[in-house]
Amino acid sequence: MRLNEEMIDHIESIHRMDREELVAIYGDMILIGATEDIDEVKVELAYLIYAILRKEPDEFEKDKIVRYFRHLEMNDELRAYSHSKSTQRIIRRIYRML
Repeated sequence: MRLNEEMIDHIESIHRMDREELVAIYGDMILIGATEDIDEVKVELAYLIYAILRKEPDEFEKDKIVRYFRHLEMNDELRAYSHSKSTQRIIRRIYRML
């Protein structure tokens, strides 16, 4: 079972936002001060949006959300280091191990 397109769009938009954008757009949905880790805030926000769109996510669905965030982060890393072939190979190898 895959994440639906609407959820993927939400995850991708959340992934691109910095802390200020998240607070400006989703401020009432984020527990301010609950965590300093912006990546954790993004994942928790994705869980909440998933629950609103569909239903309460179970552990399998939460794992899919986390894996999709990791996929987006890995793509960012590949773009950042695309100039270095050796770094690109290492990142791809790590990505396959996840």
